[in-house]
Amino acid sequence: MKSHIADRRTISTCGRASVSGRTAFTLIEVLVVVAIIALLLAILLPSLSGARAQARAILCLNNVSHFGKSASAYAHDHRGFVPRDYYYGQYDSRDDSKGGHGLPHVLVPEVMSGYLGGPKYPLIQFEQDPHNQSRDKRLAPIFARMPALQCPVFPQGGDTASDFAGKPIREQPYDYVANAFNFEEERINKRGSNQYFNSQGLTMISRVPTTSRLIYITEANADLPLDMFGWHDMFQPEHLWWGADARMINDYRHGTGGLKQAGRGVAMALFFDFHAEKMMFKQMTINRFTNNYTSREIPLPREVGN
Repeated sequence: MKSHIADRRTISTCGRASVSGRTAFTLIEVLVVVAIIALLLAILLPSLSGARAQARAILCLNNVSHFGKSASAYAHDHRGFVPRDYYYGQYDSRDDSKGGHGLPHVLVPEVMSGYLGGPKYPLIQFEQDPHNQSRDKRLAPIFARMPALQCPVFPQGGDTASDFAGKPIREQPYDYVANAFNFEEERINKRGSNQYFNSQGLTMISRVPTTSRLIYITEANADLPLDMFGWHDMFQPEHLWWGADARMINDYRHGTGGLKQAGRGVAMALFFDFHAEKMMFKQMTINRFTNNYTSREIPLPREVGN
């Protein structure tokens, strides 16, 4: 009887060992699984990176589209005027088109702040700080907290500045620029064979030629000062992407890792009819910013024309 019991114990113990042997993985099997996982990650990661880049580009395009809705609402409330150029010497934040518009050069995100989801205008009392760079230093931290002014792929350089309180500004607070070409003055000068460019501040939309073709807002150049918003408008060919004083996007921030690749070089643009679209920044020739000059009259330099 005892021998039978011992035999059953032996059989039961052997059975457990057999089951345990079937559920264990060998080292080779583990390595094969790890290799398969690594292969799948190598296949999927580029797709995930591309999807992430596309999502960021969509967010940037949504910001530009938000600018369009805000500018349309602003124009509706201000007798058809929209802000364009910002110039210290002709700037008066106390006055705009609604009150007779007086001095017409105002800063786009400041006067449109309430429409863009930011604080209600005026952001800073004019008596507290007049039209100069110190005012920009006060505006910088306010702009930095407004999501509509931030493009998630804007290239942040190593330059720094400081706000009015002396705190460092390490990132661009306002990632976009406005078209401030003076359509009317250019037309007058051109009749006298005088190629002369100057800026235009508050502008009535009804006076803008071909609103569906001319760009109003686009992405800013990565090298613009962090605390001087007078550089956030364009009114000369040199301010466009190929110029020596480029103020608009001229890099591949919407490409993979910012590298120059085929099909890259995308930029977000808002037009004067307030529709937004993405396009190649090298397609933004002079006749996308003013109706008075053609690409033949203001050609691209050969070395950047491809």
